[in-house]
Amino acid sequence: MALLSHKDLLEALGLPSDLQDEDITDVLSTLISTAAHDPTPQKGLDAIYSAVSQYDGISYLDPLSVLPVLISCDRDGTRELIQIIGQDCSAKEVVIAIQEALEQLKFALESESDENDSERPVQQVINVISLSSLSFPKLKLGKRTAYTIIAPVLSDLQFCVGSLGRSASKDQGRGLIYGTASLAKSLYSWVAVSGLPADIEQTKDLLVRLIDATIFACASSIQSFLAARLFEARFPRLVISSSIESGWQEGEQSVSNVLDVLLELGVPSNTIPERPSLNTLIYLAHSTSLSHPPIPLLSTLLPFIVASIQMNVALDECLFLLLDTLLRAQSLVPRTDLLPDIVTNLAAVLPPLASTHPDPFVRHLTLRLVSLLLNLSPQPLRLEILMELTSEPDFPQMRSAAIGLLKEAVLEGLSAPIVSNVFASKMLLQAFGAVLFKTIPPDFFSTVHSVEDIQESLEPGRISECLSLYYVLLQRDKDNKTGIRGKDSIVSVEGSLLSSLRQFLERWMQATDIAEPLMPLVSLQMGVDRVDETIRTIHNI
Repeated sequence: MALLSHKDLLEALGLPSDLQDEDITDVLSTLISTAAHDPTPQKGLDAIYSAVSQYDGISYLDPLSVLPVLISCDRDGTRELIQIIGQDCSAKEVVIAIQEALEQLKFALESESDENDSERPVQQVINVISLSSLSFPKLKLGKRTAYTIIAPVLSDLQFCVGSLGRSASKDQGRGLIYGTASLAKSLYSWVAVSGLPADIEQTKDLLVRLIDATIFACASSIQSFLAARLFEARFPRLVISSSIESGWQEGEQSVSNVLDVLLELGVPSNTIPERPSLNTLIYLAHSTSLSHPPIPLLSTLLPFIVASIQMNVALDECLFLLLDTLLRAQSLVPRTDLLPDIVTNLAAVLPPLASTHPDPFVRHLTLRLVSLLLNLSPQPLRLEILMELTSEPDFPQMRSAAIGLLKEAVLEGLSAPIVSNVFASKMLLQAFGAVLFKTIPPDFFSTVHSVEDIQESLEPGRISECLSLYYVLLQRDKDNKTGIRGKDSIVSVEGSLLSSLRQFLERWMQATDIAEPLMPLVSLQMGVDRVDETIRTIHNI
C-alpha cells in the first residue's frame, strides 16, 4: 500500500493511489520518458517537476533510468528536473549517467557526417555541463583523486563543445558559455579543497582549455555589439539608427562570467599570453581595462586580427579592438605613424570586408577603420594604397568610397602647415588624374542603353564622388598647390570627363520614357553645375 505521505504526489501525477513504494520509481521513470518523447503527453516534464518538487518525490527519481532521457531533451521542465537530480540524487549514479552520455555523444559526433549539422545535439552538452557542475563536487573520494575522476570528462566535454559550438543557436551558445564558466568554478573549488598541488595545476590547465574551446566555438553567439557600442559613443553624428540589438547584455554577461573564472584560474583577461590566439582578441575586447599602448598592441595582435577577418570569427571583438586601438593611436602626442607592416596587412583585409560584408553597419564601420588606418599611415604608403583602392578591379564597390578617403587626405594636406605633403602637391593629379577624370570603363557613357543600366551601375556614384572631390579642390586649393586651378588642368578635365558627361546627362535627363528624374542623374547634374559655377568664378567668366 502506498505511503500516506505520498498520496498527494500520486494524485498530482495522475497515478493510482494504491501504488506500492517499489513501483513508484518505475512508473515515474515511464512518465518522464513519455513526457520527453510523446508529441502530446498527458503530463509534461514541467508538471512532473512541479509534483516531484512540491510533494517530496525526489527519492523516487532513478538517475540511471531518467537521465539518459532528460539529457537528450530540451522540453519545458527538463532543466529543472536535471537540477534537482544533480542536487539531491546519488552523486555516484549521476556521474555514471554523465560518463555514459558523454561516451555516446562523442562516438556519435565522431561518426556523423556534416549533413546532420542542423540537428546536432547542443542541448545534450548543455545538460551534461549543468549536471556535472552539481554532481561531481558531491562525490565521496576513495582511492581516486578528484582530478583523475574529472580529467576524462573534461577532455570529452572539450571535444563535444568544440564540435557543436559553431552550430549552436545564439541562446544555446550563450548557454554553453554560461555553463562552462559555472562548471569550471565548481570543479576548481572542489579540486582545490580535496586535491594535491599537482592535481590543482593540472585541473587549471584542463579547465582553461575547456573554456578556450567553448569561447572559440561559441564566439558568434556572444553578440554583445562591442564595436557598435564604441562606434556610436565616439561618432554619434554618424549614427542614423542604432545597430545595437536588444539582449546584448546577456552575451556580455556570459563572457564576464568566463573572465571572472579565468582570473581565479590565474589567467587575467587584460594580459597578453606568451602565445596569443584568436581567443586573446575576445578576452582583451571584453576586458574592462584595455590600457596596452596601441601601436605595440596592434603589432602583437596583427596576425590574429587578420585571421579573424578572413575567417569571420570573433569579428565583433576584432573590429572593436581595431577601432579602440586606432582611435588611441590617433590621439598620441607627438603623432606616430603606424608601422608599414601593420598598414599593408590591414589594408589587404579591411577593404574587401567594407565592400562585401552583408551587414551594413559592419561595412560602414570598416570604412571608418580604413579611414583611421590611412590617417595614421606614412604619406607614401597612404598614396599607394589609395591609388590601388580608387582603381580596385576586384571590389568595384570600394572605388566610390576610396574617392571619399582620398578627399579626406587632400583636405588634411591643404589644411596642414607649410610642410611637404604629397596630397597638396602636383603629385596628386599625376597619381590620380586618370582615375578621377575618366569613366571606368573609358566608354561607360556609350554602354548605357536603358534606365536599368544606370540604376544597376556603380559608376554614376563613383563619378559623383569624383565631381565632389574636384569641386573641393577648386574651392580649397586657392594657392594652386596641386595645379588643379591651372588653365591646362581645367581644359584637360573638360576634355576627359565633363564634356562627355554633359552630353550623357542631356540625353538621359530629357528622355521621354523616364517618368521621374533618376537620383543618380540628379546627383551628377548637381555635381557638374557646382563645378561649372566654381570654374566661372575662378576665371571671372
